[in-house]
Amino acid sequence: MKEKERNYTEAEKKRWDAFEQKRLKLIEQGYKDKEMTVGLVKANIFAIILTMVYAVIASIVYFQVNENTSKLFSFNIIELFIFVIGMAVMIVIHELIHGLVWGVFSGKKFKDIEFGFIKEYATPYCFCSSELKRYQYVIGTIMPGIILGLLPTIIAILLGVKVLFALGCIMFAAAGGDILIVIKILLYKTSGKDIVYCDHPTEAGFVVFEK
Repeated sequence: MKEKERNYTEAEKKRWDAFEQKRLKLIEQGYKDKEMTVGLVKANIFAIILTMVYAVIASIVYFQVNENTSKLFSFNIIELFIFVIGMAVMIVIHELIHGLVWGVFSGKKFKDIEFGFIKEYATPYCFCSSELKRYQYVIGTIMPGIILGLLPTIIAILLGVKVLFALGCIMFAAAGGDILIVIKILLYKTSGKDIVYCDHPTEAGFVVFEK
């Protein structure tokens, strides 16, 4: 499956120009750059696989902890309404968490944070224009999956709340692209002593600068 051709918005073009100026300055200072991006199609496929694996494992644990599991996968109208509204709200919160964490770490705080929407993939995103250290970028990338995915799943298992369980599974899967990015970061071997990570201005992923 191929990536769709994208028509970049004016905001994205402006962001790319600003990033290119930063890149050239860093190169002049002796840095070498390497792009580490994740295609959105690949991220979506990974998310589907992740959903199935995570849901199966979490369901097994749910069945072990809770006695009444016969209706785990059936919702009434009220529960379905709560699930749909909850998912819509959590998708927005997902991006806000990225922005909040990166904003705390960034040089200009929340002035470095931008939000947008990729219409070709119906995907919201958060962008940080500041250079970050490795641990800062990792924390900001993975935190939505932990707060909205892993923790709600654990709480739902302990309390036997099936709507929260479903939301936790879906939101953990929604962090599939983030998890792929973190894997790329952890697997990337560097020999540089001075290393900074920059969010990619138009694609999912990052650019490493090192010297």
